[in-house]
Amino acid sequence: MPMPEWNLEQVWRLAPDAGSASAARGLAAAGKWQLLGRAGAAIWGLCQGSGKDPYRACFDRDAAAFKCSCPSRKQPCKHALALLAVYVQAAAAFAEQPAPGWVAEWSEKRTERAARAQVPASAEKAPPNPEQAQKRADARRETMQEGLTELRLWLRDLARQGFAARKAGLAKELQGRVKRLVDAQCPGAAGVLQEVAASLAGAGAEDRALAAFAELDLLAAAFERLDQLPDGLRNDVRTALGWAVPQEQALVQRGWSGDWQVLGVAEEGDADERLRSQRVWLREDASQRMALLLQYAFAQQPFARILPMSSRWKGELSPYPSAWPLRVAVKDLQPLPDRKEITLNAQPDWNAALAAAAEAFAANPFLVQVPLMIRGCLWQDESGWSLTDGNGQSLPVATNGALWGWLSLCGGKPANWFGEWDGRRFLALTMYGAVQKLAA
Repeated sequence: MPMPEWNLEQVWRLAPDAGSASAARGLAAAGKWQLLGRAGAAIWGLCQGSGKDPYRACFDRDAAAFKCSCPSRKQPCKHALALLAVYVQAAAAFAEQPAPGWVAEWSEKRTERAARAQVPASAEKAPPNPEQAQKRADARRETMQEGLTELRLWLRDLARQGFAARKAGLAKELQGRVKRLVDAQCPGAAGVLQEVAASLAGAGAEDRALAAFAELDLLAAAFERLDQLPDGLRNDVRTALGWAVPQEQALVQRGWSGDWQVLGVAEEGDADERLRSQRVWLREDASQRMALLLQYAFAQQPFARILPMSSRWKGELSPYPSAWPLRVAVKDLQPLPDRKEITLNAQPDWNAALAAAAEAFAANPFLVQVPLMIRGCLWQDESGWSLTDGNGQSLPVATNGALWGWLSLCGGKPANWFGEWDGRRFLALTMYGAVQKLAA
């Protein structure tokens, strides 16, 4: 199903930030581009940058996919945005012609990846030897168990001596524990300790560290009793430790079908931005079911799927096995041509919102974040950002680049918010309501 023709509002919604949109507007004129062309849904062009060779940008209008040769880490970059904006405003400037080699190669690779994603692993290659697979799984489980047993002994020793007595040398101890957990094939647990080590000097470090240590002890205890846990929770424990559930295992699950709308998108990168992650939150129209599409990309590579904010899609998403299913794999997803205004069934206050979150965390204590919709007033004072409900109760809001802009739009008045709650603070992803068209 092809994407309907784009308009400028949709183009600028793709921008990762206001700076990218502003820079793209400066290039959104046909006179700034060379060799503009199109073939089917693909459009392309050359844009001269500061170097000797012009940047090569292309865009698939149906799949909302792009590629650019520029070194920008922002996805989509200003050139991809500008190219689409030029097409929207001057489609006649794009002559219908055979795609050049670099565009054809990009399109072919995308088609091959999509085909592989739709083919079950059993049809793509010979089925693995069950005995060998079980031996590998048993060996890894034994290695993980050894590392987690050592971790629990260390945590108990730390508890006996007291956090304050060990704080001076704790950073070095943590680095040693991180290395041991990586060697024990528990990268998820290692990442938790890495975050503790990175925040030891900050305010509230003791509380965060103790909460992380308690979660790790619970996780290690759960792994010792893995065979006694229900199937969903067993997968949650494995996933939290970094023993990932294969996508194929999700794709064989019974899928969730319907019309989906993107409510929020969050993107993060590691310290040197070699690995980026993206969380796309979708909601199904009829059931109001929430689904999380988690994607990873290395360096400057684009994410496999681009799902713009507020865009609508029809298809089937398959949940990863969990005690509280949220993350999904895509079985089939096609863009819907119609636009639909987003309305949130926002919780009236923090008590109701946190009660909903508590239900999710009770089912799966190892969830990193859960989606929340709440009505409240955004505010900023000397203690930081907060969101206050109608009862005057406030909880902290994670800082992001959009907060000042949202505050100027809502003017301190109540608005409907969608975001993520991690047990300590609310990461606001989108503001909806009376000012939805300005803020989304």
